[in-house]
Amino acid sequence: MALIDDIANDNNYYNDNTLIERVKNQIFNVKEFIKDNKIGQYFVVYVDFGEKLTQKENLSPRNPNDAVSIKEMFENKGYNCGFNEFRYTHMAVILSSIHHKYLLNKRDKHYSLLVAPISSNSKRTVNSIFLEKKLNNWLDNDSYILLDNITHISLEKINIQKTKGIYKNNKNIPIQIVSKKVDDIKEKLKEIFDI
Repeated sequence: MALIDDIANDNNYYNDNTLIERVKNQIFNVKEFIKDNKIGQYFVVYVDFGEKLTQKENLSPRNPNDAVSIKEMFENKGYNCGFNEFRYTHMAVILSSIHHKYLLNKRDKHYSLLVAPISSNSKRTVNSIFLEKKLNNWLDNDSYILLDNITHISLEKINIQKTKGIYKNNKNIPIQIVSKKVDDIKEKLKEIFDI
């Protein structure tokens, strides 16, 4: 778990395990949530993708000479250094397979997942899959699965509360992308990675 290792090596937190315990608890809670709801590959969750390093969430500029602590990185779910990196809280499709029989036991090695963000049509990319609101009542707008923005996230970036909110709007049923769209995702991934 890279973040936990970074926290442990940060001089400011060398003798303070509070933040390390918070990360461990968050990861445990996400795993419990995934297991309880049988969430897996091609399911939708909310993910906190982090903030833009060059500006604060209120869009005011950040001082480039400011130091950023591990604690601040944790509170903001990380900072994105690139100007065009996907950021802030959005729905995402889980692309990794999850071995539920190992979750929460000693053989469990799930600390991170591969996800593709979902965003409104204003964020459309070349390799995206269209999701129509009228066919997906859990969406607020017509949206796209952004396969150009696939990323690897640590489990603590999954926002359980917001995910529960979309599940509640879906009669408390976890949302899974329908098989036709899964086929589209697989075809697009073959094109992107030339496999």
